[in-house]
Amino acid sequence: LIDDHLSKLSEELSSVETQVQDYKQSQGLTDIASQADVYNTQSASVGQMKVEAETQYSIVSSLNNYVQGKRDHDQLIPANSG
Repeated sequence: LIDDHLSKLSEELSSVETQVQDYKQSQGLTDIASQADVYNTQSASVGQMKVEAETQYSIVSSLNNYVQGKRDHDQLIPANSG
């Protein structure tokens, strides 16, 4: 008797979960935790790209200062200039 009741409840729960999922999909609702994970991943990627761009800017700026400065052949080319 208890096993039958648990089986019916399990089927009902599964049906309700399916209905909830269908409703979310039809209304364009998404899982907030999933969206947060995607946002965090994108944010980390943008942060890394920013650091890389700042590094490249620093290298170009150093090279520009070298080229525009005194053209002393004894002066070393800035490091990381490729």
